[in-house]
Amino acid sequence: MNVVHRVWRFIPTGVWVMLLLIGLAVLYRAYIGSAREAEAKVGVIGVVAPDGMSRADAKLSVWLDALNEQGLRNAIVPVSSLVSESIWGRNAAADYRVLVLPDQILQRSDARLLRFLQTFVADGGQLLVCYDAMTRNEGAGTHTNGVAQLSGLVGVDYALFDTLGAGAFVSAPVLGSDADMTLLQVPPGKAVPWPTSASGLLALTTYQYGFVMYPHLATRGAYGGKRLLESTDGSVILGERAVGRGRVVFANLPLGDLKGRTDGLLLHAVLSHMGKIAGLPALSAAPNGIGGLVFNWHIDANTALPALAEFDRRGLFAQGPFSIHFTAGPDAHKLGDRAGMDLANNLPLQQWIQRFKKRGDGIGNHGGWLHDYFGTQVDHAPHREMVDLLERNDVAVRAAAGAPVREYSAPLGNQPEWVTEWIEDRGVMGYYFTGNTGMAPTRSYREGRLGARKIWSFPILTLNQIASFEEASDNSVPGDYMGDWLVSSAEFAADSATVRTFYSHPSGWKLYFGAIEQWFKRTAELLHDGRFHWYTMEQMAEFLNRREQVQWQVMRRQDKDVFQASHTTDLTGMAWRLPKVRYERPVLEQGAADIREADDAWTVVAKEGKSLTFNVSTQQDHP
Repeated sequence: MNVVHRVWRFIPTGVWVMLLLIGLAVLYRAYIGSAREAEAKVGVIGVVAPDGMSRADAKLSVWLDALNEQGLRNAIVPVSSLVSESIWGRNAAADYRVLVLPDQILQRSDARLLRFLQTFVADGGQLLVCYDAMTRNEGAGTHTNGVAQLSGLVGVDYALFDTLGAGAFVSAPVLGSDADMTLLQVPPGKAVPWPTSASGLLALTTYQYGFVMYPHLATRGAYGGKRLLESTDGSVILGERAVGRGRVVFANLPLGDLKGRTDGLLLHAVLSHMGKIAGLPALSAAPNGIGGLVFNWHIDANTALPALAEFDRRGLFAQGPFSIHFTAGPDAHKLGDRAGMDLANNLPLQQWIQRFKKRGDGIGNHGGWLHDYFGTQVDHAPHREMVDLLERNDVAVRAAAGAPVREYSAPLGNQPEWVTEWIEDRGVMGYYFTGNTGMAPTRSYREGRLGARKIWSFPILTLNQIASFEEASDNSVPGDYMGDWLVSSAEFAADSATVRTFYSHPSGWKLYFGAIEQWFKRTAELLHDGRFHWYTMEQMAEFLNRREQVQWQVMRRQDKDVFQASHTTDLTGMAWRLPKVRYERPVLEQGAADIREADDAWTVVAKEGKSLTFNVSTQQDHP
């Protein structure tokens, strides 16, 4: 008789019953925990990361922050949770509808992870593969079969280090059709016709530097999916293909690294696209889910006053509010030229500021005291001197406004990181930014890190290489062309329900008042239809800060998704977009909200209150 049998004989039956009950209780709690975890993952995008990687690591946080700004619920998914099975025979991440393999952090190949991803997609999962994910072996750093481990899923050969050597890495412009640029919510003017394209493709540009040379991996062979973006060398840059019941999206760009270096438009575009094709709900980054524009004025020279008077004479102050920023010193271009605003002694300008304040316009600082000198010297001159100019400007503008200054714009677009951190410490909530062009308000990473963590940047819209009226004039841009672009920008903001920023100096208006009137005629129509708003930087920053405090989750109840949202103070103006490809009309259970219907989505807009619950039936073919 073995030891186990002898022990069995001498344990009372009651003890065995108790042990059995305890075991069942443990298993039941594990099952309930698993079920609750599964419920909590409804509508969540999982970002796959190495075990133990901290959210504080900028290479990971740049993805999580982008997902949050796009209003998509997300979670870090350790690799080990995908490659190990639970006692129930299923993976801990099996309930995610979307998984993301970011660039920079998952370069090492993993056969177990590959097997999981193949099953995940075959069973209906949506997978985003970014750039260098799983492209290198742990030891040699190259691939025994000469292609990326994920080439089979992606649908094209890439990471061809063995055969192409250094040629596996390419830097070239990125092209796409007008329809696909629109699909990805690339704003008008950010992509312009590629000169050698016979098929009418557009190429992405940036402020002052023309076509962007994007780093990517050369691809070879036919692509078994739909190309959304490609490079001038023919490589697939962004594509998607059906695999089994699921889908694989290939983003052949270091999206996280680009966002870390102030080029985040495509990261946000791709994540938003993933959410839409997966039918995921999203928390809007626009108040009440209504898109619009920030019109940012930089007033730094006394030539602005006649332009303000003409703006008023034409009745254009019927719209707004706008974000209006001032350089306050008596000189503008060089010391002693007396071309500045001399705000402390300029009664007409002080009266304008009081009028702006009464209208609800945002009042801001435009750098420090002497416009051109500050703009050219802020990152060269002695630090104490630059701080002194910032402080003198702030004192003058604050005195004229009779209130703290919450907005800022950099002369000549020169915004060193120390200035961003300095103004953040002094209560500024938003600033104009020439990086991340074309984006909605965002927290801008610089040199791969996020230094100023509370303040919002407001990237500008661009028309090819220019942005403002004065730059348009310098480049002989026709007025009707400028007007068409501004109208398209307003319509884009309304259609995408996002907020974008346009900037100009009043001195540039004089040749484009016809374009401004054309623009404002269209915005008046959009305002009347309830599809557009003018916003200030301060308004948007306050809203976005309050939005970050929203707690919301989606729980599965039979054939319905139940949305529960709460806020410590007020949910007013928070809006959820629910794609019709997945959801029927929402039904309120608790709290107050308006429900709006568009062609492709429902929008649930919270009214006053701290909590909100609504349920939505899901389409039969979208579990």
